[in-house]
Amino acid sequence: MFKRIVIPLDGSDLAERALVVGSDLALRLSASIVLVQVIEVVPFQTESPFNIHSYTEAGALIKDHTQTYLTSIAEQFAIDGITCETHVLKGMADKQITRFAEPDDLIVLTSHGRTGLNRWLLGSVAEAVVRHARGSVLVHRVSTGLVSTSSSSESSRIAVETTTIPVVFDEGGTTH
Repeated sequence: MFKRIVIPLDGSDLAERALVVGSDLALRLSASIVLVQVIEVVPFQTESPFNIHSYTEAGALIKDHTQTYLTSIAEQFAIDGITCETHVLKGMADKQITRFAEPDDLIVLTSHGRTGLNRWLLGSVAEAVVRHARGSVLVHRVSTGLVSTSSSSESSRIAVETTTIPVVFDEGGTTH
C-alpha cells in the first residue's frame, strides 16, 4: 500500500496533531514517515532592526531552526521504531508539498475546518494540497474552542477532534 507517510508541519500544535495519525498509520502499514516543513521565503530590507546582516543569513538561521525542530520530532519516531526522514523545502507551502510527495505516498495533514469568509480570507493549505496532490491525502480536521473545562476558578479551552477525511485517488485521478 503506502511505503511513506508524508506529514507537513508548520511548527503549530494544530499541524502536530497529524503526527499521532501518521505514526499510527506508519506502524500499521510498516511505512516510514517523512516530515516536511516549508519555509516561505519573503524578501526584506537589508537594514533590519533584528541584527540580521543579510537575507542569506536570515534564511540560513530559519532553515537551521526548522531542521532542529524536525529532527527532534524524528528522534521520537526512532524511539518507537519508525523510520523517519526530514526535509526543509522553500517556497509556497501547498505547491512544495504537492511537488515533493510521490504518487504512492500518503500525505497526512490537519485542517482548522474553516468555512465561509474565514476560509476565503485565510486560504487553506490543506484544501490546495487535496486539490493538487498526485496521490492520496488524509485530512484530520481539528476544531478548537467550543468546549471548555472548568477547575476551580480557571477555565481552559480544549481542542475537539472531529472528522478524518481520507481522499484517495486512483491512477486516473478519480476521487474515492
